[in-house]
Parts: sequence; structure tokens; C-alpha cells
Amino acid sequence: MLRAQNALAVRDRFIQRVAAGKSAFVVSGEDGLARVPSQHRAGRQVTLFWSELAEARRWASVVTKGPRIKQLNLRDILADILPKLAELHRLVGPDWTSDPVEPEIDPTDLIRHLRRAMVDLFVAEATAQGHVYILAGGEGPVRFMSRNVEGTLVLPVWSQLASAQARIEGPTSEAEPARVMLEDFRQRMLMWAAETRTRIAPAFCEGPGGIELEAWDIKGRLKLDIGGTGRTT
Repeated sequence: MLRAQNALAVRDRFIQRVAAGKSAFVVSGEDGLARVPSQHRAGRQVTLFWSELAEARRWASVVTKGPRIKQLNLRDILADILPKLAELHRLVGPDWTSDPVEPEIDPTDLIRHLRRAMVDLFVAEATAQGHVYILAGGEGPVRFMSRNVEGTLVLPVWSQLASAQARIEGPTSEAEPARVMLEDFRQRMLMWAAETRTRIAPAFCEGPGGIELEAWDIKGRLKLDIGGTGRTT
């Protein structure tokens, strides 16, 4: 029981660190990404991830030959690496060490947990700082097609400027990040979203499992944080 609780604590800490740092580390060797046999599921392999560079360096030469450490951003993780690992029926070992506590998680489950952590972080940061970021083009706020509801548009929104800037490419190469004060976003922009049946994608990032919320849902989560604590009610 205690071992299972410790494994969950390691997993949850890894998820929070990756969501906050927007990256994770893997080790690539002669046979691809470093992996070990699963301790819990016969015949399954566990690909190893770390939330801190120092830990990846510590274990690199232990887990593979000819190790090379790679830093993966959230887009790499959510849109590329985890879906591929799911196709290969592999598991993920978050913050692997040689300790008896070695959590294993299905890649699809990790995507879901990471997405939720990203949204929670978005809400905390947006309420604490009092503003969010969108992309604005010549015709107004940039929207994408929903991956969850056919024929529906989605407004991506971020709590950090760098995250909005990272999405300026391809069809959105002419767009510019725009800061929107939180109360204006809640009162004016979400009203517009409701009227146009636009869903909201907080902490938007490509890949499967993206979270899309109705305007009323995200409005309820985003409350002005007068005390500066980042707490929502």
C-alpha cells in the first residue's frame, strides 16, 4: 500500500514539474529511447523520462549504451513521443531511479494527466497575474478547428507570452500575441465566444487529448485574484 502511494507521489510530482517547466528529458542510446522491462506487466517495456536534467544525466550511462540526453518540449511530448509510445504498447517511467519505487503509467493516461495539470496551471497563473494571451490576426482572434466537436471553432489561450509566441507558425505566421486583461476576457471575449459557439482551449498545445471548454465553464474557473494568491473560487 505504502509503495503504491509513493509511486503515485512520484508520478504526480513528475507531472507537475513537466507542466510547469514545459519540458521533460529522455535518454537516447544505440537502441532508441532508454527503456527497461516493466515490473508489473509481463512483456511490456517502460520508456524512461525525467523532469530534471540532473537526474537524466545521473542515470544516462546506467540505462543505455552511447547515451545522449534530449530535452523534449510539451509539443514534442504530447503530439509526438507519447502517441508513438502508445502505438508501440510501451509504458512510461516518470523520474526513474534505481529505487524500488518505480511508477509506470500508460502514455494515454499520462497525456490526460498532463493536459489537466496544464489547465490547472493556466488558471492559477491567469488569475494571479490578471491577464491571458491570445493570437490576433487581421480578422480578429485566431481560432482553430476543434478536434473534439465537428464543425466547431476553438479559441486557444495561454497564461504565458512565450507559449503564445511559440504557436506563431505556418497559417498563423502573420498573427501576433495579444494580452487581454482577465476581466475583459471573462466579460467581453467569453460573451463573444458563447455567441459564436466558440470553445476555449486553455494552455493550448497540439496533439491528442486537448482540453476544450465551453465559455461558461472557463469563465467559472477564472476569477479575478484580488489578493494575488492565484487562488480561484
